[in-house]
Formats: sequence, C-alpha cells, structure tokens
Amino acid sequence: MFKTLPLFIAATVLFIYLFQISYKIINSNIRINQLEIIYKQKSFAVLHKYDSLRNFGKINPNKIKISTNTYIKHDFYYIDDPITQSTFKEIFSNATATTFANEYNNFNTDLEDYLKMIQDYYYSPLLAGLTDEGNDTIEGIDISFFTYTIYKPPYKTSSRNAPNCTILMLVRNWEVDGALKTIRALEDRFNKNHRYDWVFLNDEPFTLSFIRSTSSFVSSGKIKYGIIPKTHWNPPVANTSDKNGLNMTAVNLNMESMEKRGVLYGGVLSYRNMCRFQSMKFYKHPAMLEYEYYMRAEPNVEYFCDFHMDPFEYLYKKNAKYGFVISMYEYEDTIPTLWETVENFIEGEINDGCKLGNCWDFITDSGIAGKYRPVVASNSDYNLCHFWSNFEVGSLSFYRSEKYNNFVAYLDNTGGFYYERWGDAPIHTIGALMLLNEEEIVHFDTIGYYHAPFGTCPNSENIRLQQKCICDPTHLKNIDIQPNSCLMRWWKHGGGKKFTYF
Repeated sequence: MFKTLPLFIAATVLFIYLFQISYKIINSNIRINQLEIIYKQKSFAVLHKYDSLRNFGKINPNKIKISTNTYIKHDFYYIDDPITQSTFKEIFSNATATTFANEYNNFNTDLEDYLKMIQDYYYSPLLAGLTDEGNDTIEGIDISFFTYTIYKPPYKTSSRNAPNCTILMLVRNWEVDGALKTIRALEDRFNKNHRYDWVFLNDEPFTLSFIRSTSSFVSSGKIKYGIIPKTHWNPPVANTSDKNGLNMTAVNLNMESMEKRGVLYGGVLSYRNMCRFQSMKFYKHPAMLEYEYYMRAEPNVEYFCDFHMDPFEYLYKKNAKYGFVISMYEYEDTIPTLWETVENFIEGEINDGCKLGNCWDFITDSGIAGKYRPVVASNSDYNLCHFWSNFEVGSLSFYRSEKYNNFVAYLDNTGGFYYERWGDAPIHTIGALMLLNEEEIVHFDTIGYYHAPFGTCPNSENIRLQQKCICDPTHLKNIDIQPNSCLMRWWKHGGGKKFTYF
C-alpha cells in the first residue's frame, strides 16, 4: 500500500496540473471570444477636439491627450486583455495588441470625459446668455466642441462623384428606441449600399447609452453627435442687445390660448424651438458644414420599399435642390398670419427685381374649385399646401443662399414661430417655390414611407415587387388617395405625373 502511495500522489498532482492547464486554455478561449465581440463593437476611432476647452482651462492635459485617435484596420481580433491586463501570450504581434488596447480604452475614457464637459457647458449659467461670436466660435467656444465624431470601420472616404451628403436626425435621448427603428430600416432599405454619414443633433447632451446604441446600428462610416447651441435653439428673448427679441409673456398667453382651442402642439414651447431650428438653423450647425446635400430622418418612421435609386445622386445629376415624398394641407390655426407676412416680404423683394419660381400656383388658387378652405381672417389665395418635411432631401447650398436666409430672417423678426406656431414644412415649401423652378423640385414617387398618421406607397405593382415593398396603396393610411393630399395640385402645377400600374 505504501509503495503505491507515491504513484497516487504523483497521479493526483499530474491531474491537478493538467486540469489547471485545461482550465486556462478554455478560459482563455472564452475570453478571446468575448474580446472579439468587444473589438467588433468598440474598435472604431473617436474624433473630438479639446483645444478650445484646454484654452479655457477646463481640461487637465495630463489626464486626456489632445489628439485624434486613428483607427487602424486589423485582420485579426484581439490578443492582450485591455481590461485585466492579463498575461495572454502574443499571437500575432505585441505592438498591434497594444494598439488595440489603447484604442479600446481611449474610446470609453475620452467619450465619457467629453460628455461630462458637454454637460458642464450645457448647464453652466455663465454661458446661458452668450451670443454667436463669428464663424469659428459659437458662444465663445470653438465650433468643434459642439460635435463628437465616430469613424466606424470599414471607414473610407467616398469614391462617388457626388458631393458630400449626410442623413440628419434631430432626436432626444428618450427617443432612442424610435431612432434605432429608423436607423435599422433606412440602413437596410438604402444606406447599407452607400454608407453615407449620419448626423444626430440634440438640444441636450447625448447620453453615453444613446451614442453606443445608435452607432452600433449604423453599417459603417462617419457618425456625428452634435449638441445644438442655446442661441440656435432657445427663443430670442428681448433684451437691450436684441430689439427684435420676443415678449415671452405674450408668447405664453398665446400658447395657453392655442392649447385651450386644441391646436396641435399649440402649448408646447420646445416644438416651436424645433420648427424655428429646422427652418433657419440646422444647416448652420458645425456638424453640417462639410455637407452639400442632406436627407432628413425622424425617429419611429417606416420605409416600406428598397430604394431603387440614390436620392442624393438623383438630385445632384439633375441639378435639383429639393425632393419630397408627401404633400398635404397645413393646420390652418397654426399659421394665421404667415401668408400675410410672406406677401409683405415678396412685395419688397419684387421691387428689388426678384422673380418668383414657376411653380408658385401650387400654393395659390384664385378660383373656388380646388381650394381647400379659406385662410383665417384673410382673403388671400393661399391654399395651405406644403411638402411634408419630416422626410425630405435637399441641397444645403439652397438653404445657405442669401435669398433664403433673407426670407427666414424676415419671418423670424415678426416672432411668428412663437406668437403663433409656424411649422418648418410650410416655410421650406414657400421658400422653395419662391426661389426654385419646377425642374429643381423632385417628387420621389417610388419611395414607400410612413410617419404617423400618414404614409405613401408606390401605385405600380411591378415597382412594389421589384423594390420589395410591404405596403398597400389602397390602404387608408396612404395619404396620396385622401382628400387632404396636395399631390394632384403638384401634378398640375409642378412636375406632372406619369402613371404606372403594372
């Protein structure tokens, strides 16, 4: 018995040793698999600039590096553990492993620090009343501060001949589920084949959770998260330096009155901020300055069909400036004096030699037939038709033009965005019809789209089959066949219509 004891002990030791080795191998493989997933999700570079904040004394340069993290494409997934700094052996090269570890850690650290500083800015009473200081600064801060950019692999500069284009979404943090629904649908139906940039804008700082969730849904490319400067979002309140500022007491009284009358969003100040921003500020945001065309997207919408063409490329090749999918009548009670204000502006512009676009009759009607209903307290010919702006494709050079900016500045000085509830859709429409001609405005009639409570679906069964549409053009939600659609007026006074049913 005693002779076999050493053999038993040796066998036990050997078993324990082999078990430990097996455990380490299995555990290592599990950890490598976990890190592979982490790498796929997180190994994209982050671009943000801290120079202006460092100058303001808001950054400790010893804590955060003031530079751009550059993504390096690897043909493998991780080697060293960036979290536990464990002793895994080198598989490919230690230098490459270190690069990945640094990239992973910098993404999380820098993003969290950036969001903290954005929040410090947003809630600082010292910055609340500052105004624009020129093209390179907003509220005294370098414009790069307002945008956080992610380059997601496989990122590469577009080889298309078309100019820079982006998909734009104005969205709040709590709308993340609706944003993900839209991103997934638009990426699947269109952008996965084109990889256009995304720009997300918010009047409050985006949360870390929002950025991580939405960036993971985008196929690849450049993704920007911008905070809207207060002076671009908040009402222009009257003070000694702004004679055209609003009387907020009057604004609040009007909002209370509109809410009691049941006017849609009549009592909501933030909705007015949004309409004003979408009318005259979105194209001025630092995140948008590099682009020449944009496509507007909204949270929680549906795209029923594959895109058979690239709307950006289509506008670019036709030298068109504006594209829409749905047209309808505006809510009358929201814009009682808008048309009167437009007429006053036009009167002054015509005296200066300005000519209206050749589709002006789309929104005017001197006859009774075809007129939706008269505008409140007005004998004008305005029929309330407009292009629904929650999905539109447009040239940013048009919005940045002197004529368009003179137009929206004139409207803004009257206070109608706040004393009433002027929407961005009728303003985009009137501006386009005033300054553009028929060939510069495009109706995308093969794009299936739904934004509650209305949608549009291609009439042609052949188109629906080719583009894998999941909609029925005879459904009641298809506004194209409803009395409150303005499409028939567009076919008559705008781009016409070629009907295809088979």
